[in-house]
Amino acid sequence: MVAAAHAQGTIFFQTLDLADSTPGQDLWQYTFRVADRGFTSGQGFSVFFDEQLYRALQNPGPLVNPEWSVLVVQPDLVLPDAGFFDAQAMQNAPSLSAEFSVQFVWLGEGAPGAQPFTIYDTDYSTLVSGFTVVPEPTSLGLLVAGLLAWAGWRGMSRVRRPRR
Repeated sequence: MVAAAHAQGTIFFQTLDLADSTPGQDLWQYTFRVADRGFTSGQGFSVFFDEQLYRALQNPGPLVNPEWSVLVVQPDLVLPDAGFFDAQAMQNAPSLSAEFSVQFVWLGEGAPGAQPFTIYDTDYSTLVSGFTVVPEPTSLGLLVAGLLAWAGWRGMSRVRRPRR
């Protein structure tokens, strides 16, 4: 399922653990970036939030850009029904350069992970479905990390040990 979604549209995510504003509530933020997909007016995507793990979804603003209409719907335990973050294109070929974000209270253990998503057509039929993915590190990022590790190793190897 993810491989098919990757070929027709990918939604990358990053998480950020935010300062908790209410005691006992673990506040987080997802940032989404859409790739490998063009949109026409009326098409969009939804990212879903399990009703057992998420509360208090909110779009922290400011508005991504006027080329998109963004909506957040809360998870509902009574129905039960997942909440979702939705972004719909308001024109053909809207910009995907801006990131989309949503803040939420996390009820799970550890850090939140991948989310199910759909990309939908103008009649709301599903074009692509899959799971959000973590972006792969760039070559430059890997190079910098490798150089820092090497420099740290070199520094440690130069530490003089006391003679016996």
